[in-house]
Amino acid sequence: MRPGRRLALIALAAGCALLVFGATSAWAAFPLAQNGSIAYQGIHEDSLGFEVFSMNANGTGQRDWTNSPNYEINPSYSPDGRKIAFARAIGDETDIWTLNTDGTGQIDLTNTPTVGEYAPVFSPDGKTIAYSTNPETRPTHLYLMQADGSGQHPLTNTSGKDENPDFSPDGSKIAFDRCASDCDIYTIAPDGTGLTNITNTPSTYETDPSFSPDGKRIAFSYYAGSGARIATMNADGSGVVVSDDHGLDPISPVFSPDGRLIAFGGNLPSSVGDIYTVKVDGSGVTNLTNTPSPLREEVPAWQSIFSCGGRQATIVGSDAGEKLKGTKGADVIVGNGGNDKIKGLGGRDRLCGGAGRDRIAGGKGAKDLCKGQAGKDSGGKGCEKGKL
Repeated sequence: MRPGRRLALIALAAGCALLVFGATSAWAAFPLAQNGSIAYQGIHEDSLGFEVFSMNANGTGQRDWTNSPNYEINPSYSPDGRKIAFARAIGDETDIWTLNTDGTGQIDLTNTPTVGEYAPVFSPDGKTIAYSTNPETRPTHLYLMQADGSGQHPLTNTSGKDENPDFSPDGSKIAFDRCASDCDIYTIAPDGTGLTNITNTPSTYETDPSFSPDGKRIAFSYYAGSGARIATMNADGSGVVVSDDHGLDPISPVFSPDGRLIAFGGNLPSSVGDIYTVKVDGSGVTNLTNTPSPLREEVPAWQSIFSCGGRQATIVGSDAGEKLKGTKGADVIVGNGGNDKIKGLGGRDRLCGGAGRDRIAGGKGAKDLCKGQAGKDSGGKGCEKGKL
């Protein structure tokens, strides 16, 4: 059985083959996030172990953000693209940390000496982090906590290993892999209800789920006894399409924010590891890192860039209907999907709705820019300009 994503060191056969997924996956019409940077865990010449790196979406501009003697893995971006959560091992203790995307502000969120935490992922509204725990004397469970590290509590309780969570775009479900005698992909609601095995295939192993931006498909790693392949399926587990086997052994697939690409990691027989992308129709495999031996990069994570009025969002909603309220400063709020209520507070705000029937209102004082975008929207009070 393959190791968890945090130690995914599976051989990638030489050559770049085309992955065939069938019909192109759909993506949300609006708001369509831009593909920002790609974070990943990597080992370079001067690294003592895995560290958190990032690069531009085309592979340029590689930067080491942690650059420490410790062991840093599993990077994951916040929905507004301004923070990275990751796991850091210092001695025998592994905790969940966050840092700003300029490398500053590193914070230990969990700080639990007897419990190892890893594989963090933000909820779509950025308020919650799901992660895996590996206590010294108990099986691996999923946990949830607030984005500041408070309110840590278990979500699952099993004798197997529950790892690699990923939220659906509306935040209503968390997909993860559970490994006991085999590995299957499950979904569960954040309140712990609705646990469902959506693959349930005793003869194969499915791990590393990643929701598409519209929530309709899940990409995952598929193992059938002869190395890994990328596969996709509907969010309920139906309609599985497995990539053709042309010598690839890809791991940890993840959809791009615009839904057009899948990034993944792999390793050549010479122990070189690289980050690749492939179009969702299976064409255009591209090696982004292309580093010589003995370097290694794996476990990619995409940064979503939402914007409103030409500026990057500071507050991002999920695809569920919710109330989004600004701060005393100048905010850039993007509602995303659902029927949202968006309100500015202080400063000169930029407020954008999304798909759904949104109510948008500016704050007091400075007039705000408001855009309803898709759907039949209403409001406009306190807005200087913009069409609802």
